[in-house]
Amino acid sequence: MSNPNHDEELYAQAAAELEDGNRDEGLWAKCFAKCDGDENKAKARYIRTRAERLGLSNDETLIQEERSDK
Repeated sequence: MSNPNHDEELYAQAAAELEDGNRDEGLWAKCFAKCDGDENKAKARYIRTRAERLGLSNDETLIQEERSDK
């Protein structure tokens, strides 16, 4: 079960990246295209997808750290 606070942190990080212009350009282009050029929908899709990827990345890091501790 995921931690809601952690999820919110991931969404905040993704939103900050987008706001600061520090976005993943490939992901942004994909979201923009899938939303038929609707920038507001693309922003929402980007934040959702980026937060999911950040969560997966954190999970992979934890797994690697657990393996190296053994």
